[in-house]
Amino acid sequence: TEKTYGELLYNVSKYVNESEPSLYQLLSSAQYPAIIKAVAMEQYPQLFSSRIIDQVRVYLQSQDPNLRLNAVKSLNGFPAEMVIPVASPLLSDLVLSVRMEAMLTLASYYQQLQGNDKTVFEKVLSEYLQVQQGMCHRPEGYLNQGIVLGTTGRTAEAEQAYISGVMHFPRFVPFYMNLADVYRAQNKETKAKEYIDRGLQISQSNADLHYVLGLWYIRQKENEKGLAELKKAAALNPANASVVYGYAIGLFSTGKPNDALRLLENFLQQNGNNITVIDGLISICQDLKMQDKANDYLTVRKNVFGY
Repeated sequence: TEKTYGELLYNVSKYVNESEPSLYQLLSSAQYPAIIKAVAMEQYPQLFSSRIIDQVRVYLQSQDPNLRLNAVKSLNGFPAEMVIPVASPLLSDLVLSVRMEAMLTLASYYQQLQGNDKTVFEKVLSEYLQVQQGMCHRPEGYLNQGIVLGTTGRTAEAEQAYISGVMHFPRFVPFYMNLADVYRAQNKETKAKEYIDRGLQISQSNADLHYVLGLWYIRQKENEKGLAELKKAAALNPANASVVYGYAIGLFSTGKPNDALRLLENFLQQNGNNITVIDGLISICQDLKMQDKANDYLTVRKNVFGY
């Protein structure tokens, strides 16, 4: 019997062996609604076997702007040499939201854009910034400007957008996070710490702020303090793969590889398969010369995520 799209999405969401076939069935069969396909592409970009990639390519050229939009969103994890040729044409899409999504997806590869692609990118970027400037009655207006300016290397402008945001919305924590990141990238560590601290004054239990503070201490070679902060971050947000992975890397790099291994294995038991955590386990097992275990995780990665 044909599965309902609900059953298929449930299989996909578990990140197990039947996830990729279920996603492929959902995307490739004409019987499921376009809106469900759109959501699936956006939500599960980690599953990129070659046949899923082929389906995404088809939807990038769909007549339905929703499918085009979400197909572009799903490109985020893909390698640059694949993203640039398929996303660039959509910079000229007739639908504003599709053009902007293509620009946001390509922002990470800004340095690699050539000729006409770069020109059209700049045009859509200024359209996008105008829209965000019109949204400055909300903190997201400043945040979105800062993010895209930072991603395309316009660091001073990004800094300005965040600082304006702080002036208008002093209790909006992401500004402090992102400013800390801007200053870290410029090696202005004292300034980075100042903004992390200001953010923590507003939101004591923000896992992300404890996480960046932990990394800050580790960069200053204050490993004990750093690990304590990373541990706190992981305790505050135990289901966040990036935070837990960061703590594991902290443990590993300060000579506690077995603790790192245990932490990541526990994460998988609690939360199911996750590509970031599996990659971490593969590299730690290889470092510890546990090749059989590394191979097991390589097999899981291949079976579940398709590469």
